[in-house]
Amino acid sequence: MNKDKFVLVAMAPAGIGAFSRVQIQKTLFLLDRNIGKLTGGPYFDFKPYHYGPFDAEVYRVLESLESRGLVAIARDPRQPSPMHTLTSTGLTKGQEELARLDQQMQDYIRNTVAFVRSVTFAELLSAIYDAYPEMAANSVVARRDLVGYPTGSR
Repeated sequence: MNKDKFVLVAMAPAGIGAFSRVQIQKTLFLLDRNIGKLTGGPYFDFKPYHYGPFDAEVYRVLESLESRGLVAIARDPRQPSPMHTLTSTGLTKGQEELARLDQQMQDYIRNTVAFVRSVTFAELLSAIYDAYPEMAANSVVARRDLVGYPTGSR
């Protein structure tokens, strides 16, 4: 597997559902950290940043996939963050690659994506910081402040 396929596989369980910038960064971090070696990675070099693990390379890969018609990036000036979705071609390729993995890895990827997309911003950061405290090192959000973060933010 290569970096492009890894991103398609990570997005495939959401179907054509959208990922925010935070959601795609955290999904790829969790997958790369926990199963990256099993798929030929790790693919990214995540570092602690303002909102936990971050690698700008994620955006370059998404833009490359967009230029090839595999990912759509919705840039709305009224929204704080672009949204990333697979195109129908990207979804097909992602699902094909996902199906090549053993069932345990498929389940892990599906469960990770479902978790990341189902929790609030604060819940996601809290979970990441609890499991990977080193990723909170440069956070602009204090852990104590995550408890009261608006729950509608995703």
